[in-house]
Amino acid sequence: MCGPLPTLASPRSQLVNAFSAIRQSSNNPKDSKVVKLLGTSKPLCDGKIEQHFQLDRRPFSSIPDVEEYFAASTIEDARSSIVRQILREEGPAFVVGTVGIGKTLLSHLLEDALIHHCRVIKMTSGRLSTRRALLQVMLYELGVSYHGLDEGEARLALIDYVTNPEHCPEGILLLVDEAEDLRMPLLDELRMMTNLMANNHPCIRLVLIGDRRLEEKFAHPKLE
Repeated sequence: MCGPLPTLASPRSQLVNAFSAIRQSSNNPKDSKVVKLLGTSKPLCDGKIEQHFQLDRRPFSSIPDVEEYFAASTIEDARSSIVRQILREEGPAFVVGTVGIGKTLLSHLLEDALIHHCRVIKMTSGRLSTRRALLQVMLYELGVSYHGLDEGEARLALIDYVTNPEHCPEGILLLVDEAEDLRMPLLDELRMMTNLMANNHPCIRLVLIGDRRLEEKFAHPKLE
């Protein structure tokens, strides 16, 4: 049996402790720490959790939300390291991790931290299968017309836009989520984009986010 629990300082800390207890407890609510933490054995229905803990919305959404970000050491170290790398113009950054570890949330945090320093484009690799499709998506995100352009014309339109200081005075940050699904030619296209320079500064700064397959692809001889 567990000993007496300490008095909780606030509804928020009460919620955090309750959530931790839920993950560690058995399936029987009357036989868990949750009863003692909440002071009731009755299930909290929709709307009751917010009322009980004095919240304005339901906690622990499955959708990444920077407002609910908890700066745990691992993800905060990754965030600060990548922000520093981008600001120092030290080349492409890679985020590699398993599913559910918080990679998409990290991409939102990077956008939030850098949006006032450069123009940010967020992409999910999805079903991109050709260089032309990749270039069209980038032009679309930049608000540049891409209809009717072939691959070469789309590439030239992108180069003209990102190297023009009137359009992108501080350059572009390209965040690519699920980058492990990109084919080798598309990864090579992104690599070449990072070579674009204007006034001795990179026009496109790149962050690729994916699982272990991304790491394996960048070890491939074709990208040397």
